Amino acid sequence: MIWGLVCVGLPVALVALFALFVWQFSRRQARLMHDGQTVVARVLFAHPCLYDAEDSSTFSGAFVVFTMDDDASERHLAELAEICERLDGFRARRNGDEDEQTIGKALTRQITVGQIPLLIPDRIARGKAVYFSTPAVMRRMLPEGRLVRDYIYLKVLIDGDYRDLAMIEYPEEGVQRQGASDGRHNDSRRRSSAEIVDEGDEHDNDWPHPVRAQRSRPKPSGMPVWGWVAIAVGAGLLIVAVVTLAARGGRKEDQARAPAAAQGQPAQPQRGQPVAPPAAPPPDLPSPTMIPFGKEPFILGSIGDPMFKTIGPPGAVLIGVEARFEKLGSNDIVRAVRPIYRVGGKEERGRQFGDDLTGTVTLKAKPGYAVGGIAGKAEWWCHGFSFTYMRVKPDGTLDPADTYESGWAGWDGPIPVIRIVGGGAPAVGIVGKIVGSKTTALGVVFKGQEASEADAEKPVGPAPPGVGPMEAKPVIIAGGRHPAFKDMAPEGGVLVGLELALGQFFGKDVIKAARPIYRVGEAERPGVFRGTSRQRLTVIKAKPGYAVGGLACKSGANFDGMALTFMRVKADGTLDPADAYESEWVGWVGDKPLQRVGGDGTPAVGVVGRASAAELNGFGLLFRGQEGYDPTR
Repeated sequence: MIWGLVCVGLPVALVALFALFVWQFSRRQARLMHDGQTVVARVLFAHPCLYDAEDSSTFSGAFVVFTMDDDASERHLAELAEICERLDGFRARRNGDEDEQTIGKALTRQITVGQIPLLIPDRIARGKAVYFSTPAVMRRMLPEGRLVRDYIYLKVLIDGDYRDLAMIEYPEEGVQRQGASDGRHNDSRRRSSAEIVDEGDEHDNDWPHPVRAQRSRPKPSGMPVWGWVAIAVGAGLLIVAVVTLAARGGRKEDQARAPAAAQGQPAQPQRGQPVAPPAAPPPDLPSPTMIPFGKEPFILGSIGDPMFKTIGPPGAVLIGVEARFEKLGSNDIVRAVRPIYRVGGKEERGRQFGDDLTGTVTLKAKPGYAVGGIAGKAEWWCHGFSFTYMRVKPDGTLDPADTYESGWAGWDGPIPVIRIVGGGAPAVGIVGKIVGSKTTALGVVFKGQEASEADAEKPVGPAPPGVGPMEAKPVIIAGGRHPAFKDMAPEGGVLVGLELALGQFFGKDVIKAARPIYRVGEAERPGVFRGTSRQRLTVIKAKPGYAVGGLACKSGANFDGMALTFMRVKADGTLDPADAYESEWVGWVGDKPLQRVGGDGTPAVGVVGRASAAELNGFGLLFRGQEGYDPTR
């Protein structure tokens, strides 16, 4: 009977609570869509899966900034981009308000903080009411199934203490640049003279833009009667079940105590009597936290980059690593690592991952000890870690009862620690993730996990023949809806290099401006610079007898980083893909898919792309046979 009441009451209460949640969420969404204002928001940072059309996730988080102004122009987006740059390295002040503290937590920990507008401090916004938020970006609302623009559209409602927002679909072509607000223009047509408030009284607040008139709406009707009835019935059934079970438990305890006293056995201790301490567990039982993780090694860092793995020589145990960190925003990321093994009493360095170990931190166990666990702080990337060292026993296993901790390497900020131990199994290698020439995540391989697979991306190299067949129209990578351009070599010339300007965006180096370099006969001719920046100029140029035959790059909404493929020029003017080499990488080489253009031996005779008045946003190569491309169409 009792369990019947529980089985009936619990589902009824849960269903009622779920229905209440759905009902409240629906009312909130209806209010947002009815009363909210449509705004354009600049993407500050987005989860890498949003840039991949093949990813199966339906939504993911993004950091955006926006204002409540009725403006979706290029100038307005450029102003928002400047604010994004000023947020680089943002730290909340101790005396900052709640919004400032929440923004600081989101940026330093790289976590989403909900879909509410947060007012950016004036030292960043500089006199404007600019907001920060972390909305869910719905893949079905992205025009190409992935994030290819540097902005999204939101519905935003700010009504006193009530704040809410949500992503909406991009407006139709031709509408979005006339104004972002389908709501505000329609509001002005729908409002009657009786609904317009006296805006003269509203200018005393802190908002730099006019406050919108509020539309009248029906008063919320409250929760439906059926919801209260369902909750009351479920709660009543649960109370009856709990009281009955408690009464039965009391009777059973009295019944158990009586026979014990009758047989001369000590009764259970009563309140106020001393209780003997429980017996200690057998000494050979391991600590509950010192258990093997499983057949596959655990990697600190959830980013979807290619994996790497290396195992030490036969009989080796891992005793430490050399690691180098770089800044991304306010946090560190492990960018290069090399394991240190002990083999037969001698130290030996293992295979290095990441191209630069300058300024490394070294963690290494003292003699007789080896790595038996790792503790780290990680979200998308591995920010910092330490090792748990355990004494090596004669049989080669480790002693969890004789341990000590290494020092901490990397960022030690306010996020939870993740701890992985082998339960006495020694670490025999390292595993992690890597993009291009820099690592992004790290873990250790315990004995018994050696068979796990890794799919580390090969280093960037010349594109094989046949990659990127030539079409009549050149490929422009990234750039969104910024104006397209074309720059072509003089008659008989070929592209031999680029002059690139770098700038910072959210702590990473990105390409802000570019100018082509052509070779006509034996003379070099520069093209036109796209983008106004001239800071940190880098020139990548082919050696004599070679020209540009391909492009490798990484991009999101904008063009972030690239390398050129140079090929030998043959006597007939075409290029030889079998005799090629790659330039140095310029810009960001982060957690985005590698894209390639060209590579079949057709020479590049110019460049194409997209650019705003201030910076380069998209880029591509113009190959021979594509000279008729018209960027104005």
